[in-house]
Amino acid sequence: MITIHVRVPSQMKANIGTDLVDFELDGCANYGELLEHIDGRFGDMLGAELWNRAKKTFRVPIIATSRGSVIKGAATPLSDGQSVEFIPVVVGG
Repeated sequence: MITIHVRVPSQMKANIGTDLVDFELDGCANYGELLEHIDGRFGDMLGAELWNRAKKTFRVPIIATSRGSVIKGAATPLSDGQSVEFIPVVVGG
């Protein structure tokens, strides 16, 4: 098992009550598995406007980053103690 530390955006914090959550994943975990765990733990709490339960992903524009880089896809491997941050995309003019 590995521990992944997740910092969530304020929209998600409002629904789950915290902005930092730890997830225990299997030793060869990847970003897609993290999204599955987020769905299993918080899917019902996030609401349909924020979270797509069928696709296990955000409905709003969110960038996932870790170690100073954008996480490119579900197959991106994660390692013990790694931090993942979800950053909302802000568009304006």
